[in-house]
Amino acid sequence: MKVKVLLAQCLFGNPDVLIMDEPTNDLDYTTVEWLVSFINEFENTVIVVSHDRFFLDAVCTHTSDIDFSKINHYSGNYTFWQQSSELVARQKQQQNKKAEEKKKELQEFISRFSANVAKSKQATARKKMIEKLNIEEIKPSSRRYPAIIFEQERDAGDQILELKSLSYANEDETYFKDISFNLNKGEKVLILSKNSRYLQKSYLIL
Repeated sequence: MKVKVLLAQCLFGNPDVLIMDEPTNDLDYTTVEWLVSFINEFENTVIVVSHDRFFLDAVCTHTSDIDFSKINHYSGNYTFWQQSSELVARQKQQQNKKAEEKKKELQEFISRFSANVAKSKQATARKKMIEKLNIEEIKPSSRRYPAIIFEQERDAGDQILELKSLSYANEDETYFKDISFNLNKGEKVLILSKNSRYLQKSYLIL
């Protein structure tokens, strides 16, 4: 609730430039939907930094990519940037592959005929062609993705979790009652609640 109050304070001030750092943190789904609607109707400039790609796709019209100590601007949302940057990387790899194959072909000709007087001019011309070949160095991204990764000793079985008549309550209220379900391999569970206390207790149990 404190986050919602702070968010309301900055939004209803109607700023010329609204800068938001991880605005969806600690917000429930309903509030995030409202925030998306608000930003899309907001007439002034909004600058957003977020890890939530679905939120970025919903609100962003332009994306700035900071990598290799440079900023590249894209006209589009997160998905457009991702697809565009991957396409550029693939194109560079394909161009490099063709250039490498051409270089190998020229070098083989030079090796075979460099000592041949009749074809020495052709060999020299191919040396100049090699110098003009543009093989661009593809640098690894400077971005880092820290993570805690658990390696499995074996693959999980088909049945991951089975719950039967699960309930949780305290003296004041019941959080959930008689929950039963099976969770199989590859399936996902979404727990949605307007009350964050329910979510905290649910995650604790599951």
